[in-house]
Amino acid sequence: MVRSLKRLAWRLYERRMLARLDRRIARLRALGMEIGEDVNLPASTYVDESHCFLIRIGDHCGFGNDCVILAHDALMDEFLNATRVGRVVFHPSCH
Repeated sequence: MVRSLKRLAWRLYERRMLARLDRRIARLRALGMEIGEDVNLPASTYVDESHCFLIRIGDHCGFGNDCVILAHDALMDEFLNATRVGRVVFHPSCH
């Protein structure tokens, strides 16, 4: 009985995490980010939402915990007063 309750609790937890991941990916896609199929993007992975339209992730990519995906350099150049912005591309099956 206890074992079956633990399994049920684990299945519910997994469903909740998958639903949260689906909502996050849908939000990022709505902001212009290109995300392929079967992408593992943990909640602890930070994505630059202000420039996410410059980020493209191919199919079957996976990221570890606490990764940071940035499309801009936040450090300002002392003399030019400019920020560098660029496209970030993760090709299919990149980990």
